Amino acid sequence: MDLIQFLKRIIKYITSTTVLVVLALLLTGCGTNRFEPHGWSGITLDNNKIFIGSGDGQLIILGAEGGNLIQTHPQNKENLHPIYSAPLLSNNGKTIFYGTYSKNDGGTIYSLQSGTLSPNWTKTFPGSIVGQPVLGNNLLIVSSSDGKLYAMEPETGTPKWVFQSDGKLWSSAALSEENSVFIGSLNKKFYAINLENGAKLWEFETDGAIVGTPLVNDSTVYFGTLNKTIHALDTKTGSEKWSRIGDHWYWAPLSLDNNVLYAGSMGGTVSALNLNTGLPLWEANVNGAILAPMLTLESLIVIATDEGQVTVLRKDSGLQTWDFPAGDSIRAKMANQGSRIYLITTEGEIKSLDAERGTSLWSRQRED
Repeated sequence: MDLIQFLKRIIKYITSTTVLVVLALLLTGCGTNRFEPHGWSGITLDNNKIFIGSGDGQLIILGAEGGNLIQTHPQNKENLHPIYSAPLLSNNGKTIFYGTYSKNDGGTIYSLQSGTLSPNWTKTFPGSIVGQPVLGNNLLIVSSSDGKLYAMEPETGTPKWVFQSDGKLWSSAALSEENSVFIGSLNKKFYAINLENGAKLWEFETDGAIVGTPLVNDSTVYFGTLNKTIHALDTKTGSEKWSRIGDHWYWAPLSLDNNVLYAGSMGGTVSALNLNTGLPLWEANVNGAILAPMLTLESLIVIATDEGQVTVLRKDSGLQTWDFPAGDSIRAKMANQGSRIYLITTEGEIKSLDAERGTSLWSRQRED
């Protein structure tokens, strides 16, 4: 029995105290050594290049056309730590940022020149980095498992402010046009923070831990919890507009397309929801728990599961168009260029699929 199947059996018995243990098992439960972390970095695409992090802590660049190896950083794999989040490119594409996870040494943020991979700066934190850093208002925002949200100057890594939450932070932060930062913690609290100075604007106590990145749309912020609930809150006041209880935990972040909210649960249910009410427009079932962010294309939505299944549904009806057996669990962010889908499994196999036909274009093993 794998970890996800075990979770499905014991879900109703899990308390808020034991949820942290379960989440730690998910991080350490992939790879050959189940007592050491192994990253499942998501994919970032730019200029026909794939940027990805390895379980050994290297940044790897591949060609998007055929998966050919272009560059790695650093060359020496000694004393490195796994990368869980997708690398982040600056708006001008000249700088790339990524963070690492370590139970003992804390997490490190690396800033590199994207063309040469020459280092700009590095900064180490007491806690590990699980969520992808984000850029906004000329600040780099980094969440850490030490419960702190750090704001730094992107060019130098100079600290600007620090926000202390009440629990571990695993998700990426989300930013609004009103210069607010939103993030949820494993301690069942959701925060709105002033982007300019790090002051808390409001907090909302939820019914479960939050690991998915929030979604901001106009005056509403949406997120799911590990107690089967999706919340929609007013961005300015934190008051709840609506909530909806689903069939299982919500690990994967929500997706938005054409004013429809898409949610994928660890029970394998995909829901298309009315943005204003949370009422379902349609629901569909896929094979396996959904941990990876779903990918929305022009008329399709792509779902990858912990059972290693890739399923494509029509966005307007939820009807399945095709599915593809990837072989191993998929927990990391996918990416696409037009109708080409790119994904990585927890065993480090990178695949490119044709979204229209459901066929494999190429695959290769990550350089761990």
